[in-house]
Amino acid sequence: MAGQDVEYLSDEETGGPNAGGGRWRIAHRVAADGVISTVDPDARHAHKTVSRRTDGFKAHLVAEPDTGLITGCALTRASGADTGDAAVGIELLAGDPTIAGPMGVLADSAYGTGPMLAALAAAGHTAVIKPWPTGR
Repeated sequence: MAGQDVEYLSDEETGGPNAGGGRWRIAHRVAADGVISTVDPDARHAHKTVSRRTDGFKAHLVAEPDTGLITGCALTRASGADTGDAAVGIELLAGDPTIAGPMGVLADSAYGTGPMLAALAAAGHTAVIKPWPTGR
């Protein structure tokens, strides 16, 4: 794990000769798909906003809003390929045996991507998803 947080600088990058041909320093970047745990190598860093960060995993739930019964769930890495809310949401809805026909799908804006909205429309569902903010 420590190797993903350091980088080697050659003599040219350090600005002069150095015994051993260069030096190591703390990396000035974020390690791509960085491992954060020696115990669980699938745990990852994630952030929803600049100030709201989490470590570990994301839980995705499908719940019936009137009763609160959970009809589907998935646990994914907190970040990385195929862990986005919309990608997982499409899979959960497609595999839910309790969905008998078109329905209203309530979700937060993380599920409001183009692929998710297209998949809901193709299945005949109505998206009740908070829209993404518009640019100024």
